[in-house]
Order: sequence, then C-alpha cells, then structure tokens
Amino acid sequence: MVYPNWLLKVIRDYPTAKQLSKAKIAKLTSIPYLKEQKAVSLIDNAKSSVASSVDDVTANLVTSLVKQIISLDMLIHKQSKFIADNCQLPEIEILKSFPGIGDYSAVGLLLEIVSTENFDSTKKLASFFGIHPTWKQSGDGTWGMHMSKQGRKQVRCILYMVAKTAIVHNPLIKEIYARNLAKAMNKTAAIGCLYA
Repeated sequence: MVYPNWLLKVIRDYPTAKQLSKAKIAKLTSIPYLKEQKAVSLIDNAKSSVASSVDDVTANLVTSLVKQIISLDMLIHKQSKFIADNCQLPEIEILKSFPGIGDYSAVGLLLEIVSTENFDSTKKLASFFGIHPTWKQSGDGTWGMHMSKQGRKQVRCILYMVAKTAIVHNPLIKEIYARNLAKAMNKTAAIGCLYA
C-alpha cells in the first residue's frame, strides 16, 4: 500500500494519537499538501481516539519505521529516475512511442518481458502476463469470458496505469473505452479490455 508523503510526515512527527491531539494547526499545515481542514480533522480525530499505545517506546518505533519508509521512497524515486534517464534501448523507445507509455512504464514492461524472443507468439506473451481471456464463472453465478489474471501481476498493474493514461492522451483508445462503457461494461472491465 502506498501512503502519501504528507501522511508519513505527520506520523513521523506525531507518532501517537496523544501527540497528534496536541499538535498546532499551523505546524501541521506547514507540511506540503496538508490543508487546514484536513489538519483540524486529524487533530479532532486524535483527541477522540482510543489508541492505547502512548508510551515513548511505541513512539520511537513508529518514528523510526516512518523515517525508513520515507528514506526508501526517496531511494526508489532516485533509482527509477536514474534508470529512466540512462536506459537508452531501442525497445524502450518503441514502447514509449505508444501514447500513454512513459519512461517508467516502458522500463517496467521491458524488465518483465526481458526479450520478445522468449515468446513464440503474442498469445504466449499475453498468457505470461495473465491478460489472456478465459471462460469462467463469476461470483454471481454467471459464466463468461474474463481476464485470466494467472500471470505476472506487476505487469498487469503497469498496463492498467498505461491504459488509464492512454484513455486521456490517445483518441483511438479513448474511443474504444467509450464503446465498452456504452455496452454497459463496468469501468474496470472496460479498462482491462484496452490492454488484454
């Protein structure tokens, strides 16, 4: 799960509900992206919290863990930027030529694919990613075609974000998405059809 930076900074500075309940609004709103209304809500909720851990040991542990998370997030961002800036492969450029695929998505997809020579056909590549259609029963007892989801989850996450971006920046993809919605398909399934 990804937490916003402002929340991590609040937890780092106020690791227990008791400490947060005594926070000053001006101090909280000095954290980027933390608006006054949210700060007031956080303080009010902390005052009525029944959280039992208020000791210094818990506070120290929480603060240390949040500092590690922030540090690792910064390192991941720095390394991702380094890879994107220094990975000048022709395959990356081909992937980036598709509207909706940027540096990080292209590198992520290439890391998952490694080489297209590993796959005899596009069907095998789709199966590796788990985006091929399968016939199965859904929870409500109806049968139909669904995305397999038996392959690599990471690449499906990348493709999902690429599809969402492509809906905005690629008129052809936007049109296909609109057609799927017009068929009474839910939004998630309509997005899934874009990359499956």
